Amino acid sequence: MLALVAALAATMGWDSIREGHGSALAGPSLAAMPLDPLSDADGDLLPDRLEWVVLTDPQLADTDGDGVDDFLATVQFRRPFDPPGLPRATDDEMRIVVSSTCDASGESSIWVHFLFRFVGTSASELRSIEPYLDVWGTRYPIAGLLTAGRVDLRTRFDAQEGLFCLASFELASESSLRALMPCTLGATAIVGTRAIHSGAYVQDTAGFVTLLVGADDNKGLLQPLEPMSVDDPFWTSSRVCVMQLEVISSTGAGAMCEVRNAECMSSGRLACPPTCLQSRGRTMFFPNGLSTVTGGGR
Repeated sequence: MLALVAALAATMGWDSIREGHGSALAGPSLAAMPLDPLSDADGDLLPDRLEWVVLTDPQLADTDGDGVDDFLATVQFRRPFDPPGLPRATDDEMRIVVSSTCDASGESSIWVHFLFRFVGTSASELRSIEPYLDVWGTRYPIAGLLTAGRVDLRTRFDAQEGLFCLASFELASESSLRALMPCTLGATAIVGTRAIHSGAYVQDTAGFVTLLVGADDNKGLLQPLEPMSVDDPFWTSSRVCVMQLEVISSTGAGAMCEVRNAECMSSGRLACPPTCLQSRGRTMFFPNGLSTVTGGGR
């Protein structure tokens, strides 16, 4: 734990970083989701509210039972359409995901989670990291903001898979982030010998904050940060909006993509927004390219 603290503090230029465990609000559940943003029912290192976002089961450490636990599956961008147990190279990894939480007074806040997998045993493999918020190609450094709110750092070591680390930061209120949407919360990092780009694309979809979750190299699923609490035939239809993305222009800063097709597909437990079909023809900007969000071309 101290190694991760030191690595993050050194690479982000922080004078210090606080550690916290279970310091978030506790209370009755909201739509079967815990108020505590870091509650982890199955002990797989992924907070329950983050598991909701990345489509894994907060009650099972290995959702699809393929022998790859949910933390490793998530940091490796294993997607809902991937065959279970699809082999992946053993390498250093990083992925950024966002989640939200609602306190007892009804106020929502956005959390940014940095997921690391170090093949070795030390977090010192994190050579550098530059977190940012990107709005249509304009990038704002946010390293100084990440310790303004609550912070939580957790680690787990697996003799075969390496060191798993989760760094969680309470970034801002949902209302303040809405003013910047659509945007990407991301980072560029040097981990071991790899340069890794990862980001979470968040937007307002029919009044709800949603995350674009990678479904394939050029496809994304729209997943709300909170379970839907409205009686809407789309949001409660057990379908999910799948977007087919195509790069229409690319620069050193990133890629502009167009939604060439969007459709509601059967999902079993997810939800499709009423604006899904209307998103065809929309453009989205992804810093450092589409793979920043989908994990394609790793």
